[in-house]
Amino acid sequence: MNRVQKLFVILILTSLAGCAGPRVSDKRPEWVDNLHPDFPSEQYLTGHGMAKERAAAEDRARADLAKIFKVRVSEFTTDSTAFSSSSSQEEETTESRANISRNVIATTDEVISGVEISDVWLDPDTNNYYAFAMLSRQRAATSLRGEMQVLDDKTRQFIAQSQASENLFAKIAAASRAVDSQYQRAASNRYYTIVSHTGQALPTRYALGELEADLAELFARMTIRIQAVGENPRMVNELLAGAVANSGMTVSYSGQYTARAELEYELLPKTDGWFWIRGRLVFSLLDYETNSLGIKEWPLKVAGTEKATVRTRLFNKIDSLLSSELGRTIIAFAADNTE
Repeated sequence: MNRVQKLFVILILTSLAGCAGPRVSDKRPEWVDNLHPDFPSEQYLTGHGMAKERAAAEDRARADLAKIFKVRVSEFTTDSTAFSSSSSQEEETTESRANISRNVIATTDEVISGVEISDVWLDPDTNNYYAFAMLSRQRAATSLRGEMQVLDDKTRQFIAQSQASENLFAKIAAASRAVDSQYQRAASNRYYTIVSHTGQALPTRYALGELEADLAELFARMTIRIQAVGENPRMVNELLAGAVANSGMTVSYSGQYTARAELEYELLPKTDGWFWIRGRLVFSLLDYETNSLGIKEWPLKVAGTEKATVRTRLFNKIDSLLSSELGRTIIAFAADNTE
C-alpha cells in the first residue's frame, strides 16, 4: 500500500462527520451476511467491519468502504503524468506521483465527509461486533461537483493573471498554479466517477496538456547565466548548465537571471574501510539586478571505499538533485515572490 492509499485509509478511519447514533440489533441482521436492504448499491457505497471492540469494528467498516477508493487512486496515480523538469523517466514518474498524491489527499476530506456508521450488531454467541458503514453517492457527488467548480474558477483566474502580467516570473507562478488546480480537479473527478451512479467523469473546460505546454513555453523564455562557486566550480558549472537546459530554460552568458550553485564538502578520513563526504549544495536565483529571488539548500552525504569512487558518487548525487529538483524549485521561487 503506497503513501496515498495509507493516508486515505487513515482519514477514512478518523472521519466521524455526519455520523448519527448507530442502532444496535438483538438478532443477526440481514446486512451482516448480505447487502443492506436500506442502502442499495445504486445509491450508496458500503463497507463492513467486525472486531471484538465496537470502535474497532466501526473503523474496519470505514476501511472496507475505502478499498474501492484505494484501488482507483492507485490506477489514477499510475496512469497520470505531471509537468516535470527531470530528463530521467524514473525521476519524472516519482515527481509526477508525488504531485498527484498531494492533490489526491487535498480532495479526501470532501469525499469522506458523508461517511456514516448506520448499524452495529453484537453477536451474542461470539461477542464480536459487526458494523456497517455507508456513503451517500448523491451527497458525495454534489460535494465534488462544487469542489471542481471552485477549482475551474481558480484556474480561470490564474490563466488571466499569467496572461496579464508583464513579469515573466509572475507569469510562471500563475501558470503553475493553474496546472496544480487542474491536477487537483482531475483527482476530484476520479473520485466523482466512483461515487456517481453513472460512473462518468464530468467534462473539463481546460486541457491539462495545453496548460503544461503553456508553462513549458514560459520556462523556455527564461535566459539563465550560470555561476558556480566553492569546490570544483567547473564540474558544478557543467552540471548546473545541463540541469537548466533539461528544465527547458535557455543557458546564456547574458541571461536575464543568474543561477548560482555553491558546493561545500569535506572528505573525511577512511573509517572501517569507507571514505565519507559530507557537505551541502546551495542554489540561488538572482534577477538582472542581482536581487535574490530564492535560495535552496540540499545536504550531501555519500560514501565509497576509494577516494575516486566517493567523489564520483558526490557529483552523481549533485547531478541527480539538480535534474529532479531544479524546475520545481524555480517554480517555488516564483510563487514565493508573487504571493
